[in-house]
Amino acid sequence: MLNFVRYHLTPQWLKDKINPVTEIHIECLDKTHGKIVRWARRNRHAMLMFMPQYKSCVQHVLSVVDNPIGLHVHICDDVYTDALPLPDYSKQREKVLEGLDFLKDLELQVMDFASGHWSYDYNTFKACKELGLNRVHLKCKIIPNVLSCGIPPGINIIPVHKHLHDYDLIGGLKC
Repeated sequence: MLNFVRYHLTPQWLKDKINPVTEIHIECLDKTHGKIVRWARRNRHAMLMFMPQYKSCVQHVLSVVDNPIGLHVHICDDVYTDALPLPDYSKQREKVLEGLDFLKDLELQVMDFASGHWSYDYNTFKACKELGLNRVHLKCKIIPNVLSCGIPPGINIIPVHKHLHDYDLIGGLKC
């Protein structure tokens, strides 16, 4: 009979090979840009999801790595919980457009979007579609809940099995 090693006893490097990080949400690039560059060079397949901030740091990262790029925006001003409603369509569209304009100023065109706290409703998808972000990233475990709100035609759902935040690279302390 075969004797399998328990997953929790498996070394982290092997876990990362089995289930690699597919994207990193970058929220405090002013403190993590050196680590992001090193991490991105080792993980060229992973998408870098930038928030609209720290323009010079983003430019530096983009000058030395060639990972795919996406937009990461927190559409809620405060920490989101399921108990709070998301902002209305115009507020969500405004937040997403602000992020897109930031990336356009850097001469980047993106089609990928991930919302902070994985918070979505129909208005989020509608704003993304209207602004040309037709590849919306969703954490796998929340896909069934989010699909119940309805998805406009033309939106492609990208399942995210494993992601990181840049602050995870500096010990997990939020910025």
